[in-house]
Amino acid sequence: MKRILTSTNAVIFFLLFAVLVSINSCKNISGCTKERQKESWLFTQTAESGSVTYDKNSKIYTVKLKGANPITVKFTDIPVRKASPLKTEKFVKEWQTMFSKEKPNATFVALEHTKDKGLIEEIAVCTILDIDYDSINKVITYKVKELPGANSFAIDSTGKELSDILYNFGPAIVFIDSAQIGEDTPPPPGRAPFPVYLKNNSNLPADDIYVTIYGRDDSKAAKPDSLTPFNYVKLNKESGSLEAILAKSDDNGSNYSFKLTDLKKTPQGYLMEMCELQSGRVYLSFGKPVDLPCGSDSSVSEPSLTGSDLATPCDKFEFSMLHSGTWLDPATGKNTPKGTAPYFNTTNVDSFSIPITIQGDYSSGPGPKFGFTKSRQEVLESFCNKLGNNADWKTLLQTYIYDPKTQPTPANILRVLAPQQCIVPNYMFNKDYITIYLNAVSNAYEKTSIIVDCREINGGLWSGNGLGNAFIFKNIKSGKKITFDFSHSPIKGSNITADLFGCVGWLRELTDSDTGDAASKIVIGKYLGAALNRGLLDNTQIPGSITMGDGNNGGPFWENARSVYYTNINPTNNQANYNLYSKILHDNGIGAPNSKVYGFAYDDVGGSDASVTDQSKEQGGLPIKSATITINDCTGLKYPGTEDKDKIWDVNFVSGAPIGNSKITYTVTDATGKNIIFSSSANQTIKCKSPVKITLVQTYSGGTQKKSISITLPNGVMTPNDSRITISPPQGGSIKIDLGAGF
Repeated sequence: MKRILTSTNAVIFFLLFAVLVSINSCKNISGCTKERQKESWLFTQTAESGSVTYDKNSKIYTVKLKGANPITVKFTDIPVRKASPLKTEKFVKEWQTMFSKEKPNATFVALEHTKDKGLIEEIAVCTILDIDYDSINKVITYKVKELPGANSFAIDSTGKELSDILYNFGPAIVFIDSAQIGEDTPPPPGRAPFPVYLKNNSNLPADDIYVTIYGRDDSKAAKPDSLTPFNYVKLNKESGSLEAILAKSDDNGSNYSFKLTDLKKTPQGYLMEMCELQSGRVYLSFGKPVDLPCGSDSSVSEPSLTGSDLATPCDKFEFSMLHSGTWLDPATGKNTPKGTAPYFNTTNVDSFSIPITIQGDYSSGPGPKFGFTKSRQEVLESFCNKLGNNADWKTLLQTYIYDPKTQPTPANILRVLAPQQCIVPNYMFNKDYITIYLNAVSNAYEKTSIIVDCREINGGLWSGNGLGNAFIFKNIKSGKKITFDFSHSPIKGSNITADLFGCVGWLRELTDSDTGDAASKIVIGKYLGAALNRGLLDNTQIPGSITMGDGNNGGPFWENARSVYYTNINPTNNQANYNLYSKILHDNGIGAPNSKVYGFAYDDVGGSDASVTDQSKEQGGLPIKSATITINDCTGLKYPGTEDKDKIWDVNFVSGAPIGNSKITYTVTDATGKNIIFSSSANQTIKCKSPVKITLVQTYSGGTQKKSISITLPNGVMTPNDSRITISPPQGGSIKIDLGAGF
């Protein structure tokens, strides 16, 4: 007679079964001694309902538990007596680490009320191959297979084998067998935490190098296509592990920064085990951490290279730990698995200050090196030689102390800014620089077409032609049109030259919210941005129509045109019709001139970016074991803490009558900006020891601040192109500030 379970009986059964699993997990009871090095844990999960599907070809079952409890209960195998709750989300994230050697056995117990047999229970014994968790919809998905020798997938509560399993069922419980957790459990290749080695070949003290990290956590998105929250990363100095800390308003990444010497030193370098974040950035800086402030909207801002971090030499590399989760495919509107590859790349899209090399270590051995092996001095010499005599491009050379009369040299350059950094908001770089080239491009393709294949998003083929200051692209199949109006920028306060070099505005990157023709426009803009930055449009060496894009790294156009990258010169004014900053970076990278260096945002089009991942074409998709980031020779670099602290500065304040009812206040503090040395609104000269920070603020009687200027001596001035502020060369010691009637 079929036994019908009451709710009480079911609970008792589940508890008894948990004991049974616990006993069976240790087949040799005498071997379960206190001498074992690692604790063995078992896990219990519950859900409101579920379903099963079966793939006959792979012989793999997919089990979905719906209404899954966000808490997984874990308890130890004997002789240890421990139990504790564990977030299901965390359990799934750590799955590959816990079961890196062997996939676990498990038992699924399900209850279902049937018309003919009433309430029955099914018990399915299997091996779990993989697991995923949708925390938004509370669904756990398992890929499972039968245990070897099992005659059926399920049995009922009497022990009778069921020939037809229930493919939909009610409340369920899962018992998962034996994960060994201990310090010597290694993470599998390509999974978080992922080993990254930081190697210091800078010829400067490792104790002066700071690491500051932030990224996004895709697992905490409010919904699949929404922006994910920012996280800072903190080093647990006791365990050596990195921990993600949710970024909150008014917090700063510098609060979680750590020194290179805080990491474990190994023969390969300082070991940093990356936690699982996406769209992450790791800043390496000398003398002090960079500022990564979190705003009221919980977004994290980049360091201000003309503000608080002007005097801080820094560079960065990017990473994404694509261990779990999904991305929203704009072509299908469906969530698509991200894969399991860690992804790293160096980037100089904003500036160059520190020469960095990146290299992956694969199962087949070390992979190729990307980035720079040249010394900082050598790279800066190249920039000085090629930019130093050009009125526009010279503005990229950011010196320790701003003085328009001083010729930049490798010794006095702090960093080289990307051109878009020098155009907005101060317009040091000619904001109309690129318009001559754009007009020529539009005229060249008035009758000759640019074909863009948007199949990477199922967007079809588009044919484009120039018309005045615009490009109009038409979908070859549907006839729909989209326009790129290069007469103005869609970004308030910006301009077309800044947008083109920065790949923003009409050329911005694709986001999850872009679909249909809007997504096609972004893809077309990507290829236009890459071609314009490289000077490939209206290039006499590439006559006739061109076709870009096919979903395979941008198509063959880029490889065929590689030999003419950065060769397009305007015959009228001898102006470079391309991103000269990016060209110089590639000229100094490994494998120049076709080096892999991220010189602008779309440098990955055609594969010119410095990326390391186990999806790497060069390594044939082999698993990656670790990545090494090398900081190369920075001899001669000046940074906070190395300045002459005994230098005496004469600070001469001069001001005429302020405008209206305003008042200009001069404040001198120490380098931190917290301890005031002097503050006055009167004209006078004072003496002070460096390093100091000078702040000038103009206010009105109503208390409204008009503008402020901040000056740090002797390592930098945040007053580009302001001739009213003059500073003697670095070896001198005087500054004169004459603002006349105010800012």
